[in-house]
Amino acid sequence: MMWLRTLLALGALSTTLAEDQCEPQPGGVLMECCKLGDLLFPPSIDSSATSCRKKLPPLNPSNWTQSAKNAHACLVECIFAEEGILTQEKKVDKEVAVKYFTSSNSSLTSMVKTAVEKCIQSYEADVDQTLHCKSGAGELKDCFLLEYFLDCPSASYNPSPKCDEFKSKVKKCPGMRSSQR
Repeated sequence: MMWLRTLLALGALSTTLAEDQCEPQPGGVLMECCKLGDLLFPPSIDSSATSCRKKLPPLNPSNWTQSAKNAHACLVECIFAEEGILTQEKKVDKEVAVKYFTSSNSSLTSMVKTAVEKCIQSYEADVDQTLHCKSGAGELKDCFLLEYFLDCPSASYNPSPKCDEFKSKVKKCPGMRSSQR
């Protein structure tokens, strides 16, 4: 799960947005509120994340925000490619994505299929064309995490006021990107 924390931290580094807007806030609220990470991601993702982190260039302190965004996009693209979720053309293989994200827990198949169907239709429009890695893997991962969070099973959900408030905000602001929370 270290790879997911790294992704969330990189996204948080790249965020400085107003509190009253439908924009993400820095922090790990999503993972704190819906503890699905170990259920959704097969153990192989850790070795892919480690391998991919080694391939990333160091963050550029003179352009920290853009550098962090590039690192996040390229890290997720590399992980998805190594895990076989991306085709050679850097497109998401929908069937592989469903199998991959349900391989650790088949009871989540319905939730994952719903998230994949919804996110496959929209993630490409969210790709930041200023980034070095433009497969959309990061945007797809962000969409998946938001959908998982919104459909979080009650046994995995933390019903705290902070989490309930965050869930309410996400429902009100569907364009929020999960990597930046």
